[in-house]
Amino acid sequence: MSKITFSQQFFDQLKKVTTITKAGRALLYKKKGRYRITISNDELMVHLSAGPDDLFFEDDTVNIFSLSEFVKYAETIGYPESGTVEVGPELSATGKSYLYIKFTSAKNLICRTITADPSCFTKADRRTPFPRGDDGMQRIAEICLNDENLKAFDKRMRLVNGCRFFSTIVHDGVVTMFLKGKLAQQITFDIDPNCTRNVDDDLVRKVFTPGKIALFPSQMVKILLGIGGTFNVDIKYASSDGYDQMGLKAYQSIEGQNPEDPIQIFCGASECGSDGSNSMTYDLVL
Repeated sequence: MSKITFSQQFFDQLKKVTTITKAGRALLYKKKGRYRITISNDELMVHLSAGPDDLFFEDDTVNIFSLSEFVKYAETIGYPESGTVEVGPELSATGKSYLYIKFTSAKNLICRTITADPSCFTKADRRTPFPRGDDGMQRIAEICLNDENLKAFDKRMRLVNGCRFFSTIVHDGVVTMFLKGKLAQQITFDIDPNCTRNVDDDLVRKVFTPGKIALFPSQMVKILLGIGGTFNVDIKYASSDGYDQMGLKAYQSIEGQNPEDPIQIFCGASECGSDGSNSMTYDLVL
């Protein structure tokens, strides 16, 4: 069997992401010299990457059938403080071969979870965010959101019944957030100017035209809050063949075992289409 190793710092982040996203199957994979895991759906993408000091496995991929079970078993054996985690084939009493992830404690407590069939995974499970500033999108503005900002954001969302989306507009160097409920409820607030920087005024005038409402899933705020810490969030824009698209991309670096090779956390969301957003009823008072 081949070993899987990960640091406490990486495991702490993995536990948070697993809890917040309620992720099921997940793929550990290698790309561009880093060890990675991506959890995504039609609206959001969460990505963790680390160097070999914080996450390492010998095979090209590790096919996790249940990420919550993976986390639970690692905690049960006291890993990474003690014990081992391995992946490989094992024979049953009847001679059948099963591909297991095996968790063994220092006192020989053994937990096993079956691996997922490779056919369960698609290209989406290997999606890797572009390096910051190299994604082909223009940055409209950058905001810095810490725990205090995110808690206030989440508290305001809870005031609005059925708030599945939020919208953002930049004007006069100020980033304003709009929260809309199922009916006519609306909450509007500005991001602290001290947390706003690198506003591209020319791009603002181009993007934020009358009637343009870009919607983003409110789940993104809950994910950032659940992970905690300070995120640098880029409000991005791209136009291709007459099609305009906005995006939010949040970045955070966590110091791991090697200060020169930190753990990277990414959470991104593209502008939601009218199918899921019911944009006909998402009319804002600006």
